[in-house]
Amino acid sequence: MGASVIKYHRTIEDHFHALQCCGFRIEALRESRPVRQHFASEDDFLRRHRIPLLLFMTASKLTP
Repeated sequence: MGASVIKYHRTIEDHFHALQCCGFRIEALRESRPVRQHFASEDDFLRRHRIPLLLFMTASKLTP
């Protein structure tokens, strides 16, 4: 693609507190899990199992 990409690391705690500070209530939290059949090598599967790629949160805006 020829362009550089800036990556940012944010902890789950960072995301959680950012939503709370903006008046949201966290209702659910889920990390993605790899499926062994989707990986050609065991090493790739184990690496992806340690490092979740996606974080899913369900939140609702609190009413004042």
